[in-house]
Amino acid sequence: MYSNNGSGSGSNNNYNGNYNNGKNNGNNNNKNNGNSNINNNGNGGNNNDNYGSGGDGGDSGKKKENRIYISSKVNTRIINSEFLQDFNISANLWAKIIPFEENINLLEYDVDVNVCGIGDLPSNQYLLFSKRGIGYLLDSVEVHVSPLPNNGNTLFGLKGISRPRQLNRNIEYSMGSERNIGGQIGIPKITDSNITGGLKKNYNTKYSSDEWKLSYKGPNTKGERWLYQYVDHNLDKDGGHRESFVPGVHSSQWFIYEGMRGFCMTITQVL
Repeated sequence: MYSNNGSGSGSNNNYNGNYNNGKNNGNNNNKNNGNSNINNNGNGGNNNDNYGSGGDGGDSGKKKENRIYISSKVNTRIINSEFLQDFNISANLWAKIIPFEENINLLEYDVDVNVCGIGDLPSNQYLLFSKRGIGYLLDSVEVHVSPLPNNGNTLFGLKGISRPRQLNRNIEYSMGSERNIGGQIGIPKITDSNITGGLKKNYNTKYSSDEWKLSYKGPNTKGERWLYQYVDHNLDKDGGHRESFVPGVHSSQWFIYEGMRGFCMTITQVL
């Protein structure tokens, strides 16, 4: 399992973008001896352009000022070769402290993940590697917003519903019945003559789901998490549906409780 992380943090009314690369470790599940040379680079900065956020839960009509753009790029190299595979995340982060009532403030934020993907698979570049595996594919993507300090205390409360929300699956039930009658009929004087019968019911459940399953966790003392996991591995044999996935906009409003000194936004890509 391999992860690529990008994060930003804010404190009071000053919102500062930063992220960490190079904290990635894991085993290569594609059988290239479990070794890779990892080069990390990335950049983040402030951009004062306005933008409209879209997607589920986004307010496309609201301008988001003083956004922070972050990006993270990591690559792996097949040992003793020149072949690379790269992994990318980029997002627009926006947050604002809003006075609500006397001595009560709101934190409003948007995390717009607009790029989350992988580069050309090693199996497409290197014929010998294709006999052992195909390379790294996206397994899950997580967006996490947490209060600071992380001390286990309840530091915030939700003002409304966070977006996007976890969807209910469509489930279809079907029930069938099966009747069986068996017996022996003989001369009435024979006492072991008998007739038996039975009823057997069969239940079947069908459900529909997206290829990427969204699980929302929170709110709790660790904040809010949106976890996207790929669930259709049996149909995606060549990995074509796991080379790129864009989660989009994640937004919420928090009541700031006593003791909260800041917040942290983290985006994790697991391969």
